[in-house]
Amino acid sequence: MHTLGKALQQGEIASPALQAVQQLLPAPELVALLEALDLFEFERALECVRTLSTRLETCVDDEPHAHLAPQP
Repeated sequence: MHTLGKALQQGEIASPALQAVQQLLPAPELVALLEALDLFEFERALECVRTLSTRLETCVDDEPHAHLAPQP
């Protein structure tokens, strides 16, 4: 996530980092990020990366994907 975020700050897409994120996270969590990248909206994509990073950092060990559930 860090590498992807750094690239987005520079207006670039880090393809290897993006591919790694796509393999690790469920597809629904990536919709906003991929949509922003498709539209070359790097600021929006960076915000998505920051949000995902924060949610991953607060992950509870016994519920590894509970933190990724859509927020009401």
